Amino acid sequence: MLLKPRPPLVMAEEARYECRNGAPDRGGDPVDGVALARGRQINRRGGREMALDTFLSSLFDHGRLAVPVPESVEGEAELAASGAILDGFEAGWRLDFPGTAPEWDRESGLFAARVLYRGAQGAMFRQIGAEALRAGFALPPPDVCDAASAHYSVDVTLRFLPDLARMARGASADDPLVGLLDTLAREWPLSSVGMPGVEPESIEPIAGHSGLLRLYVDRIVAAADTSRLGDPRVVDAARRAVGAHHELCPVLSRSLPRGDDP
Repeated sequence: MLLKPRPPLVMAEEARYECRNGAPDRGGDPVDGVALARGRQINRRGGREMALDTFLSSLFDHGRLAVPVPESVEGEAELAASGAILDGFEAGWRLDFPGTAPEWDRESGLFAARVLYRGAQGAMFRQIGAEALRAGFALPPPDVCDAASAHYSVDVTLRFLPDLARMARGASADDPLVGLLDTLAREWPLSSVGMPGVEPESIEPIAGHSGLLRLYVDRIVAAADTSRLGDPRVVDAARRAVGAHHELCPVLSRSLPRGDDP
């Protein structure tokens, strides 16, 4: 299964407007959510303020980043609605998984959705100070016994991480947001294929699950990400995925041994 390229993530028009108007660099004093609340009305849709659940709907349905100015943490009702959206999307997502998918863990999925949501806010609203940005990312990591389940569940939303990282780096390579996204990329390598300069902390949960390894390798091949070929299990799987069709991914093929080569 070689992946078809996914359409790139795009920034919603109202968010692009906010970024162009009143977007000082993060070098200034942190700005809290109350001070920013006056800008929130530009993100209304049908009279309802954008929140985590509608962020997810926009992300899954249209591939668009649409977020409000940060004002408060997500409430219980918002998290419950967001969890239901994640449950519904994952039920369809697993149908295209190569082989048997790991068990879905809603809490891991919500963790990833929340950090992606806050990362998108950071990319769009540069009024957010560096300390406030870091505080927004300080969420407890998933507490799941099955590591394969955690990586699979996080990936439902965190697979958009490379797109968000490109947006953040394009605005400013020195932005603290870039460092926060790079940390996520190292912790969740399945979701960060294609991000430059990322050395995964561990791929054991991925390599130990045949379906996750296949998905991981398919993404490596699709992105021609030669930096992920440091593990012999990945190299072997990539060589089998490419097969005799080296012309389809010449950049990656040059880094793969052929035939009986070691």
